[in-house]
Amino acid sequence: MANQSAENINLTQLEAMEAIVVLQVFKTPWLLGIAVSAACLILQLLVLILIPNARKYDEKVLVQLTIARIVNTVCEFLISFENLEQGLFNDVVYGLYFQSDFALVSWMFIFTKNLYDKVVLVFVYEKIRLRIVSCLVWFLTLPVGVLCPVLLTYYKEYWNVFYKSYSQVKFFMLLLNALIFVEIFHVACKIGVDRTKNVKHLVKTSVIAFILVCITSAQVLITDLLSYFIVGHEDIIYTFCVVNSFQTFAITIIFIILAGKKLKTDSLVVVILFELKKLLSTT
Repeated sequence: MANQSAENINLTQLEAMEAIVVLQVFKTPWLLGIAVSAACLILQLLVLILIPNARKYDEKVLVQLTIARIVNTVCEFLISFENLEQGLFNDVVYGLYFQSDFALVSWMFIFTKNLYDKVVLVFVYEKIRLRIVSCLVWFLTLPVGVLCPVLLTYYKEYWNVFYKSYSQVKFFMLLLNALIFVEIFHVACKIGVDRTKNVKHLVKTSVIAFILVCITSAQVLITDLLSYFIVGHEDIIYTFCVVNSFQTFAITIIFIILAGKKLKTDSLVVVILFELKKLLSTT
């Protein structure tokens, strides 16, 4: 009996050591993803500052999407590696994690809805200002961020109910987002048959929407659904968490494509270098 107990203890210690080794394997690429995300955000802000023509609705939404992704990735990293103890910092990290996660899906939906207005509706009534939309998104997602640490700390028996309901709401939003994209692509193809002009632009915007839908859907399906249905396979979850930390790189490529279309002559890189040179010469 004593030998069996000792073997169980050794097995538990071995499993714990293996879990630590797995975490360390993912730590470096995850930090690299966070660094890349920060660089991408700086690049986007630099473009908006130096090129006034790039300060359009889609580009600003992509910046908000990048901010939400960075906050979510950093909080996810802290939760996985820092062994957070109960306290205010722990509550803030978990709250920001869930709020930014919901904001990420919301901004994706807003981007696709704006594309739907331009491709499908064409003639749209007065659009709500982005400042108001930004306040609404971050304010309406705040209750999710507040409710999460409260349930984890004081009402753990309701946590599973909350998490299931929250995952289902996000899944519904992404499904609706995908259906909107299908309609966008259908209309783009239809217009391409009826009229030959602006076909490339419509197809390009549809492909952009498709990329963002796939990226965000993968984030939800992998990090949420797999973590719920697959227990004991944290290496799979961490793999996709690391992949998600580089998501802003794809978003920034789309941002550059959209911003570059606003320039009639020089490329985006040439304009940025010219504006930086002019800024440095004046200072």
